[in-house]
Amino acid sequence: MMQDEDRSRATEGRWLLIKLATWCGALMLLGWAAWGAAWMVANLRVSLDMPPPSETSDTLPSRIAPPEPVAAPAPYMSDEGRAITNPSWLQAPEPAFPRAALRKGVETGAVSLECQADAQGRISACEIVDETPPGAGFGAETVRAAMKARIRPRLIDGEPAASQVAFTVRYRLE
Repeated sequence: MMQDEDRSRATEGRWLLIKLATWCGALMLLGWAAWGAAWMVANLRVSLDMPPPSETSDTLPSRIAPPEPVAAPAPYMSDEGRAITNPSWLQAPEPAFPRAALRKGVETGAVSLECQADAQGRISACEIVDETPPGAGFGAETVRAAMKARIRPRLIDGEPAASQVAFTVRYRLE
């Protein structure tokens, strides 16, 4: 009877060691996976594809010619026709590479936005003009990052004024 109890305890002890070793191995694998994911995220590169700032003007005419000067700034997407296409960033957007794109194996993407900038340079009311590839999360991430960005506002008669801003963000996994 005593031998059966000893065998039972020994068998139970072996099973505990096997379970412990299995859990330790699983935790090591998870640690390696987490380190690999952290390394991958740390080595992601996102670039803003914007022309260099113009030395002569903060704005460039868009597709529509502007009308005669108006006292108040026109509402968003009006036919005023002037959008800042080469913004001078006080705080540039810093988007992260979307997890959805990583899950889908997408390594590059681009998003073109048109946003409203107030007289203090805060970005709001962003509209995605183009997103490549669609559905990989690039558009939502770019809008999220743009809402935290600030530009040097356009000056009208020496005073800061609200305006439209248009820019493209390109993503590349390195």
